[in-house]
Amino acid sequence: MQLPVDISYDTPKTLGKDRVAAVVAANYLKPNKNVLVIDAGTAITYDVIESSGIFIGGNISPGMTTRFRALNQFTKRLPMVTEREDIPILGTSTETAILGGVVNGIIYEMDG
Repeated sequence: MQLPVDISYDTPKTLGKDRVAAVVAANYLKPNKNVLVIDAGTAITYDVIESSGIFIGGNISPGMTTRFRALNQFTKRLPMVTEREDIPILGTSTETAILGGVVNGIIYEMDG
């Protein structure tokens, strides 16, 4: 399929359609601009499209639920924690330490 952006990716056959759709939409909404597209779900993707319309690549990171599950499943004693509205900067219990670590880690990752 002909795309309105150029894909400069070493392995274009492994590139998810969701990521391609996101950069096409970003290029349409912000033409002639450098854009960072962040999509947060099971995984968090960070994709960059240059002002020239070239998708140069990005990064993939575990999403929030994936991080909570990993801490629970790959450790012996950490509990399964789920998303809440009140996010502490510093945890005062194991549960709030996990909650703050996961959520604030994602925020700091995105800010960086």
